[in-house]
Amino acid sequence: MLLSPGQSLVTGTNNPLVAAYFYYPASYGTVSVEFGPDTSYGRKTWAIPTPPDGGPVGLYVAGMQQNSTYHMRALFTASDASVTQDTNHTFTTGIFDAETIPKISVTTSGTPQPGIELADSTAGTDPNYLEAYATDLQGNLIWAYDISDRQSSTIVQPIKLLPNGHFLMILSFNSSNVTADNPTASGALDVLREIDLAGNPVREISAATLNAKLAAAGYNLTVDDFHHDVAVLPNGHWVVIANTLKQFTNVTGISGTSNVLGDVLIDLDTSLNPVWVWNEFDHLDVNRHPVGFPDWTHTNAVVYSPDDGNLLVSMRHQAGSSKSTTRTARAPEISSGSSAKAEISH
Repeated sequence: MLLSPGQSLVTGTNNPLVAAYFYYPASYGTVSVEFGPDTSYGRKTWAIPTPPDGGPVGLYVAGMQQNSTYHMRALFTASDASVTQDTNHTFTTGIFDAETIPKISVTTSGTPQPGIELADSTAGTDPNYLEAYATDLQGNLIWAYDISDRQSSTIVQPIKLLPNGHFLMILSFNSSNVTADNPTASGALDVLREIDLAGNPVREISAATLNAKLAAAGYNLTVDDFHHDVAVLPNGHWVVIANTLKQFTNVTGISGTSNVLGDVLIDLDTSLNPVWVWNEFDHLDVNRHPVGFPDWTHTNAVVYSPDDGNLLVSMRHQAGSSKSTTRTARAPEISSGSSAKAEISH
């Protein structure tokens, strides 16, 4: 891109609701973009610092409705706090196929909190249906991720906003499908993926790649599926839920051999290498299986606790009813990526 100091450019992206704004400031500072349906603007992106060696700054502008024209201009804040306004640009958003957009209605009671709604709807059956999307508080679509490599069994669970403005998500299938009576998991999309606001992949790891890394690191573990949740630690590591099969004979109440599906937590460093593993088979009694067996634990959430550095884990099928049960697993030392054995408290 050939820009000179003071020049700017606005272009479209692969996402019909996201614009790319490039501005070349004359000195060092930060750049943000204000935008709106007219030159009153009204909305503003976050601020991006200029490169250490100077040059253009690129920002994504998102939060716009479909098939609409928006005005936008960059704001440059110099180190002395002075602000320079760029010239006004217009950008017209595109549309997603109407058949792929979820049908949303909004009922408001009282005063809602500000912000937007970010959703993963896990529609599951239609490979063309938008599952990861955001709406404003009136239910208008203002962002979506069209998964180009999605398969008919692919679901999004979950989608999370990262501190750098990207999104982190699991693209996989129903975790129960790993059991022997649900062979549809074979060959299906199964990745942990980070994307930017325009939907471009930034980094990802597949279950197959993780298995190769686990073997190389000396872990005696093969995972079959990423699913349900991933926690982002303060040091940038990701703790992802995955499941694994293990054979047992004559489990309480069940004669013969059972292929039992349990879950593991895996800490991935910023290079997506496994540095810590917590395996439920090492800490819980497989003879306790109140519901859903052989989908033994059906873990559906992991939350990092900054107060004590532990991980709170929800295991739906370890409850004796439809309610989940929770356990606390001691997380790795986030400063060092320790591989010490996890502890559990009740």
